[in-house]
Amino acid sequence: MQGVLKEVGLSAGVVHRCFSAAGPGAARAVLRGVCGLDGRRFASLIVQVWSESMRDEHLAATFEDGYGAMRLVRTDVVEGYRVAGILRADVPADDVARTMMAATQGFFAQMALFGDADPAVLENGMCGLTAMDRPETG
Repeated sequence: MQGVLKEVGLSAGVVHRCFSAAGPGAARAVLRGVCGLDGRRFASLIVQVWSESMRDEHLAATFEDGYGAMRLVRTDVVEGYRVAGILRADVPADDVARTMMAATQGFFAQMALFGDADPAVLENGMCGLTAMDRPETG
């Protein structure tokens, strides 16, 4: 967590006072301070917070809640794509939503580790993958 705090220029004491006094609203204040980071530093911060969630049950529960909510939103997006005729309907919407989220998480990991992840490359690659035909089995 010290690396996260250093990245955003805060001390542990300040964060402790803010979070214990202000509750969940303090998280928004910390995130506002992060907005000025470049892509690689922001992605690195995300990865650091993910790792911290493995040691902090409260943070892990917060991520689990957020992940569940994002899955529902992404599932709605998938259904919208289907209605618009953009996406096939033969794969469960939740499977597609989770894959979309995994690609986003991988994008952040690549950006944090290598600094050269370009959103256009991710978009182009996903288009290529979704254009693949599944081989016949049987």
